[in-house]
Parts: sequence; C-alpha cells; structure tokens
Amino acid sequence: MATQQVTAIADPFSPEYRLTPRDHRRQREAEQSREWVLREVAKTPPLTAEQQEKIATLLRSIERSPERRPWELRLYCGHVVVRDAAASNDDPFGESYLTCTECGLDPSAVIASRPC
Repeated sequence: MATQQVTAIADPFSPEYRLTPRDHRRQREAEQSREWVLREVAKTPPLTAEQQEKIATLLRSIERSPERRPWELRLYCGHVVVRDAAASNDDPFGESYLTCTECGLDPSAVIASRPC
C-alpha cells in the first residue's frame, strides 16, 4: 500500500496553510493557562474602588512608543487581524495570544506576524 505524503504550506498567511503540531500545542497551552487564571481569579476578593483607581493610574502612566506600525497577525482560528506595535520591535507578537475579533475565540494563539 502506498503512503500519501502531505506537503506542508510554509506561508502561514496562505489560505492553504495547515496548522502544525506546535501550533496546536501552543493553543492548547494557552487555553489551559486561561482556565487556570480564571479559576485563581475567582478565588480572590474583588478589588475596592480605591485599588481599581490605583491600578488605572499606574496603567495610564505607561508611555507607549510614539512610533508605531501596523502588523498583520495570523491567528490559530485562521483569521488575520491587524494590530499596531512599537516600530522598534522586530517581533512584538512572537508568543502572544489574542481574542479574535472575527470569531471570538479566546485565546487564539498568534501563529505568525508580519509588518503591513
């Protein structure tokens, strides 16, 4: 019996791209991490209004890089979204996870990224 060889599509932005075992593993790990975080957060008491304001003030004080550029991101779910990041960063979404704005998959691993 002859075996059928499957040719992998190297370009993750190609519609014919097939997810790799690494892609599936990263997605599974992201889902497991998300579930763990949700369980742990559920155990903690809610923040007071004062604590929430302190955190908001801290987050507002973080300076974003003034020079930004758009990136195309190929997500685990197959959708391609655009996000911006500091222009000085060569791979700002390397091991990231996002909520897909197209289908709502949360988390959806970033499979590949490229500047627009």
